[in-house]
Amino acid sequence: AATPLPLLQIFSIAIMVPLFGIWGFGIQRFRASKAMSVPQYIEMRYSTRLRIITGFTNCLAGLIQMSIFPIIGARFLAVLMKMPERISIAGISMNSELLIMGTICWLMVHLIAHMGLWLSCLLFCRHFQHGSVSAQWVDIDRE
Repeated sequence: AATPLPLLQIFSIAIMVPLFGIWGFGIQRFRASKAMSVPQYIEMRYSTRLRIITGFTNCLAGLIQMSIFPIIGARFLAVLMKMPERISIAGISMNSELLIMGTICWLMVHLIAHMGLWLSCLLFCRHFQHGSVSAQWVDIDRE
């Protein structure tokens, strides 16, 4: 039996968008504190110790996002394209996953370097047209 994932996603969006985006749950106190960053707000509201713990958690999440996910994505693409485990280019033998990750990273750096602001504007306009701008962009002042 298939899990009703789309129904679950619609349900969570129906709860989260009004809760955070419209009514400002969790955002009102942050804005009222005049804190410049979320870690500063955590330190003001709770303690320095909690700020340090959340900093380590944020660091761990960044490591997972920037290192583990690209490796898993490269492995997925290598299996999907049925690439051999090792590839030899100009007499240099390398892991096919390394070649995929390097190619994707080079492509991203190339696109940002040559089309930076224009590409950002284009992508933002496309998201805005399709209605996929997240709830954090909803800004309703309640004073």
